[in-house]
This record gives sequence, C-alpha cells and structure tokens, in this order.
Amino acid sequence: MEHTYTDKLVTPWGGMKEMKMLIDKTGISKKLGELGLPESRSNNRIDPVSIVESFLVSVWIGCFRFSHTAVVKVDEVLREMFGWKRVASGTTFDRFFKKFTPSMNHEIFIELYSWFFEQLKFDNYTLEARQGQSSSLVCFCERYTDGGQLLEPQWQYREQQQLHPFPGRDLCYPQKQNGRIV
Repeated sequence: MEHTYTDKLVTPWGGMKEMKMLIDKTGISKKLGELGLPESRSNNRIDPVSIVESFLVSVWIGCFRFSHTAVVKVDEVLREMFGWKRVASGTTFDRFFKKFTPSMNHEIFIELYSWFFEQLKFDNYTLEARQGQSSSLVCFCERYTDGGQLLEPQWQYREQQQLHPFPGRDLCYPQKQNGRIV
C-alpha cells in the first residue's frame, strides 16, 4: 500500500461536506438571519447564524453535551468548510439558548416551520384530516400510482384524539388539555 503525505488539513468529519451542501441548498442560513435571533451586545460576539449552524454540526457529529462541542471548535477543517470566522464554545451555546423566551420560541419557530414546509414539494402525497365529535379520520396516502391512476384514500380512525391544524398548513398535531392528549 502506497502512502503519500499532504499539507492539506484533514478531519474525521469529512462527511459534513454533504451537510454543508444541504444547508446551502435549502437556504436555511439565510432564513435564520431573517428571523431576528437574539444577538449579544459584546464587541467579541459571534454571529447568531454561525452559533446555530455550529450547534447543528455538533449534534450531527454526535455531541450530546455543550462541553462536547469543543470538538467542533478545534476542528479547523469544519470551520473553513462552513465559513465560520469563529466557532462558539459550550458556554456561548449555553448563554445563547438562555436568551430564548417561550414567546420568542413560538414566534421564531412558527415562522421557521412555516418556511420549511413551504420548501417541501410533494406532488404525489396528501394529508387530510376530518374531525367528528368523538373521533378523527386521518389519511396519509399516495395520491397517484405509477400508472397515473388516482388512489382512493384509506381512512384510519383515531378514537378520542382530536387533531387541530397547524396555522396556515395542512399539517395536524394532537392537542393537550390538562396534561393528556385529547
């Protein structure tokens, strides 16, 4: 087996190039910049979009504590790959996420989820919900076969579980009342 040496930087997380391409293709970084994420007032601050991106990368490579995110901070290849000027530390993540209030979460994530689902282009699936007094009918089926024939929906009953629509979308989720799903 022949070995060669290189002066190029290497990383064990080279597969993150695919995730970078995903981030670029979806345009999520641009959308995050438009959402009004909380910013630090420090003159030594890190861009909030870079904080979110580096947090996502940390999760994708298997970090499950803020202290484990140091792996991303010291990896020069990841920093160059994602174009970060500086990478957040565990303390930065902790302080950043503490700035979120429930109302801010609601405002930001409603807009982010709405934008995200608008990006999805399904031309062969449908989700429909019909609500009765004691049960709900839910259908998630392929709309067309390979031959182009329309399929009849297969309705499934969900007893005593009312589904409420996500604002402005065709998505539904269970509603909680008094700690139980109704």
